[in-house]
Amino acid sequence: MFSVIIPTLNRAKALSVALQSLDETAAGHTVEIIVVDNGSSDDTQAVVQTFA
Repeated sequence: MFSVIIPTLNRAKALSVALQSLDETAAGHTVEIIVVDNGSSDDTQAVVQTFA
């Protein structure tokens, strides 16, 4: 198992790409992904929810 911590602020599109890449790369492995949002006003929360 490994952990990845991603800090973000109003970077929903970049976050979506990063999470998709992690999802593909980590296939078959146990991964903990922690997204730390510093008060985004874009669709960051919705992006995270699609990968939850």
